[in-house]
Amino acid sequence: MIFSKTQSSSEDRTYFGLFNYTKDDGSYASILLKEPTKVRNISDFYKLDLFWGISGMDASSLDLTKEEKLLREMLFDTLTKWPPVEKLPEGINPTEILESGKNPGLGLRAMHAKGIDGRGIDLAVIDQPLIPDHLEIKGSFNLIAEMDVQGSRPQMHGPAVTSLAVGKTCGVAPGANLHYVSMTMWNEKEGNRYYIQALENILELNKSKRTNIKAVSISTGMFRELSQYDIWQALLEKAESEGVLVITCDKDATKLQYALLCPLVGGDRDKPEGYTGGSFASGGNELLVPGDCRTYASHLGKDVYSYGPHGGMSWAAPWIAGLAALGFQVNPDIKPAEIRKYLMESATDMPFGKVVNPVRFFELCVAVNQ
Repeated sequence: MIFSKTQSSSEDRTYFGLFNYTKDDGSYASILLKEPTKVRNISDFYKLDLFWGISGMDASSLDLTKEEKLLREMLFDTLTKWPPVEKLPEGINPTEILESGKNPGLGLRAMHAKGIDGRGIDLAVIDQPLIPDHLEIKGSFNLIAEMDVQGSRPQMHGPAVTSLAVGKTCGVAPGANLHYVSMTMWNEKEGNRYYIQALENILELNKSKRTNIKAVSISTGMFRELSQYDIWQALLEKAESEGVLVITCDKDATKLQYALLCPLVGGDRDKPEGYTGGSFASGGNELLVPGDCRTYASHLGKDVYSYGPHGGMSWAAPWIAGLAALGFQVNPDIKPAEIRKYLMESATDMPFGKVVNPVRFFELCVAVNQ
């Protein structure tokens, strides 16, 4: 359904997990977990899938005082039930860790306080079904298309990337207007067709003056492995020529090499000295952005948050798109190529790589507008 005027609303419920699986016929299905899963002993921790960690689980009966290393590697959420503080390692306070993970980092919150928050800029995200009234995006969510998502439950990916881009407490550009295309990104049988349709719809909306979307975030890099890749490449060039910056995890197509920063334990997230190279960082000439040890909106409820010690490239794309929105805020006519140029020119050189510098980036965008 294209240019949808409807959207699925979150139920007034909280559940404790979502078990996703593929049926024998290849279709996608999921089962809600109505109760928290009990972690019976320490050995249970070592059997867990680190992708989900102890999200929605009950570890309240355990003594975890000697498990600091394990806990720092474990994803959790606001549904996780923890033992009392005396049964946790010194320095491990899940509430404080989750709260600090909301900070997009590197001085952005100070910029937001000055009104530099992407306000007035339209930003689009193409991703999986989500909860449209999660606290992070409620009131700024505009659904522009749904593709093959009927009957699909909210997935973890969509809420996370939208909150990292424009979330009210987690996002780089909390003042931007969010426009969303919901699609089954796992349906590889369609090749690049849905991505092509989604971006064509965005460009058509801009042409009709119904939107003025300046940045698009798509957190996947699988395009070249799917059919109709040549059409997709041509469409990306068209978007570029129309002043629309498209950030994906295909770094070659995006024309920007980037990876993640990891905050040091006890480090200041607002200073480059508070980080080191994180996931996918090679120490080369890539742009490093905060992505490890981040908190983001969960698919498990409109007030539920997840914390992930290790991010993926999926977390970097919306972060960069959000920062681009700040540049477009001061200069709506700035070109995508200039955005990429200023991102690299403004970066702070550190021993472990080039750290994105939001303040300096914004100053360059201001200067070119004068």
